[in-house]
Amino acid sequence: MFMTYKLTKEEKAEILKLIGKKFLDARTEKKFKQPQVIKKVIVSQSQLSKIESGKVNPDIITLIELSLLYKKDLFALIPWVEIFKIAEKEE
Repeated sequence: MFMTYKLTKEEKAEILKLIGKKFLDARTEKKFKQPQVIKKVIVSQSQLSKIESGKVNPDIITLIELSLLYKKDLFALIPWVEIFKIAEKEE
């Protein structure tokens, strides 16, 4: 049987913050400044800032481009353990 799950607004916000932190950490680990990133990935500085602070739900293509730039596996940049912990709170 297929189960469905709908995240609450608060859960979504918490997950976006976790993802944003992972992408911020990946950028700073590579010692990239935001202006360097926006020259290589088609994203505005405002959008990049919103992604890194968890204030926007980025599209998958942008996340793929960023992960390629940072030379990180996209799946490693998604905090799965924390996401499942958030989802389990509802059960």
